[in-house]
Amino acid sequence: MTEEKFPGLDWAELSGIKIKENGEKREVFVNGRSYFRWNNTDEIGQRTAIVQLCELGLGAQEDIANAFGIHINSIYNYLSSYRADGIRGLIDQPRGPRERWKLVP
Repeated sequence: MTEEKFPGLDWAELSGIKIKENGEKREVFVNGRSYFRWNNTDEIGQRTAIVQLCELGLGAQEDIANAFGIHINSIYNYLSSYRADGIRGLIDQPRGPRERWKLVP
């Protein structure tokens, strides 16, 4: 296919990983095709999309980090957590003490 057959089509827009936001939804496109969609407020949905893109080899970690606007170390952390605990690893755990505690003199 050549650009002459599709005038006005931006081929650069179709290549690689792109994130589009439409109202309350975000969507990942890989080489121009819709891949994953989630709500803007759904942090786990975004992390799931990131892990899937990496695990399936659809993009380099650096490219995925750039597309999502996050640091590459976050990609590494998501992958490590996912590989260790599955989808549960992508959910933030509450910080602080895990059990009841009391300070005594």
